Amino acid sequence: MTASLMEPPVFSATAARCPGCGSTRTARVSAPAQENLLCKTCGSCWHPVAGGVERVSPRQCPGCGLRRVCLAAAG
Repeated sequence: MTASLMEPPVFSATAARCPGCGSTRTARVSAPAQENLLCKTCGSCWHPVAGGVERVSPRQCPGCGLRRVCLAAAG
């Protein structure tokens, strides 16, 4: 699975604002299995679920080229 960044950030019906820190510096991360929203400010990655969003565990995205960003943000 590989990831690619696409600008401008568009994330389905969800605003391109980080649910964690509120930053608008986000990018859509697209992989064959799912699309996520990566915050370029805090490094968190988010996935839409049932009318909301949940934080993506870096372990859910093996092979993603941006996985190190999420691992660093997870602490």
